[in-house]
Order: sequence, then structure tokens, then C-alpha cells
Amino acid sequence: MKNFLVTETERIEILKRHRSLLKEQYQAPTEKELIEAGLMAGCFGSIGQSKNPIEAAAFLQGKGGQSRKSGKYIFEKPSKSKPGLMIRYLPDATYFFYNPKTQETSKIYSLPNGCPAITNYKVQVKPDAKTERDLQFYKDQGFKTPEELAALKQYPGPKELENPALWDKEQVGNIFVYKKKGTVSGQTSDPNNQIRQQYAQQLEADGYDIDPTDTEKGGLSSIRFYDAYPNAPRGIFPDNQLIWYKLSSNTSPDIIKQRQADESMERSACKDSIESFYDEFIITKGTQITDRGKISRMRTQAQRCKNKYEGKWGLGGGKFDEMLKVLSGRKSGGPSSSGDDAIFRLQ
Repeated sequence: MKNFLVTETERIEILKRHRSLLKEQYQAPTEKELIEAGLMAGCFGSIGQSKNPIEAAAFLQGKGGQSRKSGKYIFEKPSKSKPGLMIRYLPDATYFFYNPKTQETSKIYSLPNGCPAITNYKVQVKPDAKTERDLQFYKDQGFKTPEELAALKQYPGPKELENPALWDKEQVGNIFVYKKKGTVSGQTSDPNNQIRQQYAQQLEADGYDIDPTDTEKGGLSSIRFYDAYPNAPRGIFPDNQLIWYKLSSNTSPDIIKQRQADESMERSACKDSIESFYDEFIITKGTQITDRGKISRMRTQAQRCKNKYEGKWGLGGGKFDEMLKVLSGRKSGGPSSSGDDAIFRLQ
């Protein structure tokens, strides 16, 4: 067996490189990086199809910058629940309300569903022996860190990465690793299967048949799936996939499209109603309620939206279900069932 000897000079150089690598790997992010990560993950509100922080800020009618008072980097946007006030988001996943006329500020609140994109952003510690062992176990199953995904050009962006419908996530110590749904032993089987099943159920509910027999096709008309559902994610069905329907007033593609558009607008309005009602509860918590009529009207609307859309918000709608859990008493921190704040409690 050969003995490989390392000189003292070479040993010192190797140690320097190792220390430099560790410093780079665990370097703390800047406040601006944290704010932009939260912004792009939708933690401060839906950003539509925005591809970068500038587009996302414009979509929310907000802006990022350094606070003159605290020196912290923040993101600011107009408040929907409190007209005339601004919401200022901080790089630790908290926020407060700010009155630009009086310069008064509210107390600081935590984001209702947290913001993993901020709290997990480049947060890693040097692993001990057990952590390294556990980490290697998950990596053998195909899990990778965000940095490893980026190096392989497989990083999908923070919003998709935190979507449990598309990615499996495991935590080892303070290290998070991810694996795309359907990936087994490094090979992808079908990550779109769950989404495809959801759309198959929707097709049936809308009166479509995706695989009729040749005899049944004689009395049906057809349309391409993506023509009938233009907002569906690409890849769940082939581009030329046909779906079949009876030519009637209830199942024609135009009627279905209009129904989908109307439902999408109503769902979006309900998201605003739930968020406004939740914000009202948070900022009123612990204070005397003065406008009970306004809160009662907001509760009626929020209850209607809860009854119709709870669990059906679509991708990225988990935070609204979390708000509803708080408001209905299924999660700590919500309104009481008999106290003065019971006016905020949903059924």
C-alpha cells in the first residue's frame, strides 16, 4: 500500500480552503435577500406570474427599502383591511401597520402561516456526526439541498419548492432537503400524478369524459383539454389531449370557461375577505371593539367564503386555511367562544 505524504505547507493550504468553504456555505443572508425571498414566495401576498422581486413589488403596489428609523430593510405595501395605512414586513417574518400621516406604528405581529422562505433561507449549521449520518440517509433516497438543486439546474424557485403537492421535504437539524414527488432512487416516475387526478375529478364534475368508447363518441363533441382549461399546468396531459362532452347549454366549453372565470374571481375576492377579517382580528385583539356592525358584516362574508372554499383555494392557498383554523378556534390564538372577541369566531 502506498503512503501519501502531505507537507506542512500543503496541510495549511488545505485547512485554509476548508475553512473558506465552510464560511461560504454558512454565511448569513442579508436582510434584503430575506425580504426578497419572502416576497417571491408569496408571504406578503399573491404575486401572480411575477418572475423577479421588481415585478412582484409592482404587482403588490409596494416597494422595498431601508427604514430610516430602524435601519432594517423592509417591504411596504398598502393595507387592504385598514385604508390609509401601510403594512411593513420585516426580514424576520413579522409585520406591523404604519400610518404615513401621523407616523404612528402598531405592535409587531407574526405572519399567520410563517414564511419558510425567510426562516429557512440559507440557514444551515455545521452538522455533527448524527446529523451527517441522517443527512446521508435522505440523500441516498434522492433528497437534495436547495444549493445542490441549483448546482444541477433543477432548482424550481422558492414558491414551488415549498409546495407540498410537488415536493417532499425533510429536516435534519437546521438543514432542509427536498425531493420532487414521484422521484424514486434518483429516477422520476410521474410527479404530476396527483395534480392529474385532481383535474380528472374536475373534468367529471364539469360533465367531461376523458376516455369514452368509440360508440359513445358518436353522440359527443370534443375539445382539446388545454383549450377548455387554459390555466391548467402544462405537462399533466399531452398537449393534444381531447376531452369529450355532450353538446348542451350546461357543458359547452364557453359556458365552462365562463363558469371557471367567475369562480376564480369569486375565490380571489374571498381570499381578500378572509385576509382582511383575519387582519382585523389581529389588530383589534386585546382592545375594545367599537364598530361591531362592521365586524359582523365582515364575519358574515368570511363565514360564507369559509363554507364554500375551505380546503379548495388551489395551489398556494394553505395560508388561508391556517387563518380559518385560527378564526374557528381549531388553532391556538384565535377568538374565544364566549368573550368580547367571540364576534370574530367562525363556525
